[in-house]
Amino acid sequence: MVNASLLLFLSEKKGISRNRHAFVEKKGISCNRHAFEWFLMKKFLSTVKSYLRSNTDIIAPELAWEAIDDGAFVLDCRSERESASGTVPGALVIPHTEIAARLSEIPQAKDTVIVAYCAVGGRSGMVKDYLQSLGYQHVLNGGGYDDLASFRENLSSLKE
Repeated sequence: MVNASLLLFLSEKKGISRNRHAFVEKKGISCNRHAFEWFLMKKFLSTVKSYLRSNTDIIAPELAWEAIDDGAFVLDCRSERESASGTVPGALVIPHTEIAARLSEIPQAKDTVIVAYCAVGGRSGMVKDYLQSLGYQHVLNGGGYDDLASFRENLSSLKE
């Protein structure tokens, strides 16, 4: 792979105009400044698109807790190691990479309300999309565990 920092340095270096090409060769790969800028732009847009696709449907912690308190099935999509630091009470831990193999552990009724969460909301967003593709009608992306936990802690301290 082309060393991105070296290419970036060369593209920013004084004396290289927009119309001139700076070539960097490493392991038989050459790239001019414009191609490198295009590559960076495509990579950036791809990253933003992936982020928006998986994170635009995160619900507010208040709404997630309301659903949980009303009896929603809670799914922790983090790894076993991540969830060892704490989980939402009653949550079933199934890492997002194991959802398909462990579907039998999830309620079979397609109208079950499911709140999925992970560390930030990306993996739970993927799980939400997957479960919806299987016909589950009420899957909510609860976002990240830290946000859920801190909301609940703040709510508890306000009631005291």
